[in-house]
This record gives sequence, structure tokens and C-alpha cells, in this order.
Amino acid sequence: TECDQVRQILEQDSWVVFEAPLYNAVLEVSLPREGMPFALKWYTDMVERGVWPSPRTIHLLLQYCHEKMAYDMAPFVFRQYQDFRIKGDAALLNGMARALLEAQAINEV
Repeated sequence: TECDQVRQILEQDSWVVFEAPLYNAVLEVSLPREGMPFALKWYTDMVERGVWPSPRTIHLLLQYCHEKMAYDMAPFVFRQYQDFRIKGDAALLNGMARALLEAQAINEV
């Protein structure tokens, strides 16, 4: 697909500084299709290149964690909200925090 072609270009040309919207767009398109492991690898690569995630991208990552119950990834995504001082969606953040606490309580039983 076009997204895959864009991704290949972004992955290969390490010396080119691409615009943040390109990285964010690829991450947003690829997340539902390829899941969290890919998203975290891509996200790490973005940050290493000095490309900062958009609030929308971080919000989508958190939403994905919540929907897929990927609670092992959630602390990482929460940290991004703090690191980038992003004003999050209060309902989503609160719901995720509650779910994390419930998951923790179940694991301790």
C-alpha cells in the first residue's frame, strides 16, 4: 500500500529529517493493522530522530492500549503524556487508570 511505501522511505533514509506529520500519519495508519509492537518500534525511532509525537498520536496509542487491554504498554504511553505535557482526554485517561488498577488487583489475588 501507499503507507508501506512511505514507511520504507522513512525507514531507509536515516540522514533525512522528515516532517513530524509524516511519522505521525504512518503510525496512526499502521497501528490498527500491525499492533503495538510495531507502533512502539516506530515511535522509538521517531523520538530518536528528534521527531515528536502529536497529541493525537499519543491519544490513539492510549486508546489502542485500552481497547486491546494491552496494559503492559499503558505505563509507557502514560509517560508520554507527562513527557510531552499533553492535555489528554480526561475520560480516556481516567478509564485507563481504573482498568490498570483493576487489572493489578486481579493479578494480586
